[in-house]
Amino acid sequence: MLDLTLEKYNFTNEDVEFAQKIIKWNGIKNGIQRVDACRTQDGKLLLVELEDLNPYLSVLELDEETREVFMTDLINAFNNMV
Repeated sequence: MLDLTLEKYNFTNEDVEFAQKIIKWNGIKNGIQRVDACRTQDGKLLLVELEDLNPYLSVLELDEETREVFMTDLINAFNNMV
């Protein structure tokens, strides 16, 4: 049976650089972007999906500290739009 349990992923600097390149290329000015990627057997990242304004972010699945940081950043982003 396939296990689809969400788990926190401890990203690397390489992962962040990959995601930032995709986000910069996409170019939306405001919003939430989710970059989904998979790692090949030789360790390279491949883009699987780029989702703008993702309505389901699994926020409730995050640990409390990560959730609080995310929500604070999200609120600040909304406040900076006006």
